[in-house]
Amino acid sequence: MTTAPIVDVVVPHYGDTALLAQAITSVLQQTDESWRLVVVDDSASAEVATLVRDLASPKVEYHSNTQRLGVAGNFQRCLDLVRAEWVVFLGCDDRLLPGYVAHLQSCAERHSHVSAVMPAVQVIGRDGRDLATMADLTKRLLRTFSGPGEVRAGERLLTSLMHGNWTYFPATAWRSSAIRPHGFRQDLPTTLDLALLADLVLVGHQIAVTSHTNFQYRRHAQSASSLTASSTERFGEEARLLHELAIRSRERGWPRAARAARLHVTSRLHSALLVPSALKEDRPHSARALVRHTFGAVRA
Repeated sequence: MTTAPIVDVVVPHYGDTALLAQAITSVLQQTDESWRLVVVDDSASAEVATLVRDLASPKVEYHSNTQRLGVAGNFQRCLDLVRAEWVVFLGCDDRLLPGYVAHLQSCAERHSHVSAVMPAVQVIGRDGRDLATMADLTKRLLRTFSGPGEVRAGERLLTSLMHGNWTYFPATAWRSSAIRPHGFRQDLPTTLDLALLADLVLVGHQIAVTSHTNFQYRRHAQSASSLTASSTERFGEEARLLHELAIRSRERGWPRAARAARLHVTSRLHSALLVPSALKEDRPHSARALVRHTFGAVRA
């Protein structure tokens, strides 16, 4: 009798096939084989279909969307396809390290009540070499303020997230039964990860934040996060979401989280740092939008 896998590694695909091949290989090289790999292609690429089907493995599935769903729609379809107890939404340009699934197994046994597991990550560039950026340094600092020990929850956790989202969404393993009732916000394609995590924290879920480095997060100029950050769309979404979360935190009786959401300091600093580039590239509309986000009034 075949044992059901503990985790579905789901890859929402949009772009680079060469990097996708590396992501797939990283799953195939897991020391613990309790996984299923599902590639959900929103690009309708014949090359991707061939890449996956040539593996001829019963542990690997390929799904192609009949019409383009976009980021939020494709993530929701990925969630709809999940069957395992846990799910990882692996970026199509990221890589699991060989012990990822084994570490998830161990952590799930130690903390049977948590709804998410977040390992430490190694940040790499397009060439696969270590990369150090101010954004990732900031994330590491904010992560340390989210609480002591591995298991974190409540207002302290949410406050740290409202100061700045220090998590790496593709590296996070989610308990599928915890996130399925919430799903992915279709109105927040660039901040849907923070929206989902905040939903869980606000209703009392706990997460495990571990010190084990089991994931390689690729940061490069053409990544989805870099492209959206260079536009102003992301900051508009962040402002809307954080305003909503400030209200929900206040209603929950968490004043520190509400205040952090209203101030959203790191988001403002990030937009301020992009203003010179917008001006240099002769994008005055973007520059004005970034300035508005940076110096906008703190809403109640």
